[in-house]
Amino acid sequence: MQPPTSTQIQTAIEVLQKLGERIKEHAARSVRQMPSSSLAGQILGQIGVNAMEQTKQVEDITGLLRTWHGELDQRRRQNVSQHI
Repeated sequence: MQPPTSTQIQTAIEVLQKLGERIKEHAARSVRQMPSSSLAGQILGQIGVNAMEQTKQVEDITGLLRTWHGELDQRRRQNVSQHI
């Protein structure tokens, strides 16, 4: 199996960044639409916690992809310099 291309990794990073944005937007929209009730505080707190956890996971994976991207680029440069 071939490693992904630089473009494929960059596309995955961009998709994950957009996912993180959508998670935040969805949480904000849910908070705005929440009717007032005795449970609203608990529900709003859980929405916030869930959004933060999901966003953190997306950021962690994005960071791993960036690291992998850098490692693959470095290997490719080394291979090119060895062939010259």
